[in-house]
Amino acid sequence: SPQRHKVLTLEAISALFFAMADKRPVLLCAEDLHWADPSTIELLTQLVRSAPEGPLCIIMTARPEFSPTFSTAGILMLPLSRLGRPQIEQMVGALTRDKSMPPAVIDHIADRADGVPLFVEELLRMMGDTGLLVEHDDRFELTGTISGAVIPGTLRALLTARLDRLGQAKETAQLASALGREFQLDVLSAASPRGAAVVANDLERLM
Repeated sequence: SPQRHKVLTLEAISALFFAMADKRPVLLCAEDLHWADPSTIELLTQLVRSAPEGPLCIIMTARPEFSPTFSTAGILMLPLSRLGRPQIEQMVGALTRDKSMPPAVIDHIADRADGVPLFVEELLRMMGDTGLLVEHDDRFELTGTISGAVIPGTLRALLTARLDRLGQAKETAQLASALGREFQLDVLSAASPRGAAVVANDLERLM
């Protein structure tokens, strides 16, 4: 039956992980569980139940609203709050390979990002893309005043502005969004008037 087929498939995948763990310790990362489908949750439930039997470490991330259906006994729960100023400075340093950064840039990012890691990254990227922040051999330099720069105030607006700067690739993104969260490349290419080669190039830029 379909149900028995699914059970056997999940057992096979679970067995594969433990076979790998027999050879060397395995780290399994499952991100964004708030978007996980039921079968993925079933697999993770099975793995969590069996994890103590072998050298298998499972790290799972989810938004606060996610409520696990599996037992959390023996699981270390780590609620993550928004980034503070020291963590933002550390993240900016990692993104810029620890090159010297104008204090005004750090101040602006810390004030605007609201502790959201993706916002930190996108603010820094936009300053570079717009030429406001220029990289040199050993440092970054501001070419103007941040207060006078047109930098969107929300993450959604920031990502929208970034998409606008991709030019014609934005049209391919809009077409892809009409097809759905998942789509086949040949379907997207057939739906686009720009040809398969151009669509492939647009997707590369978008990624």
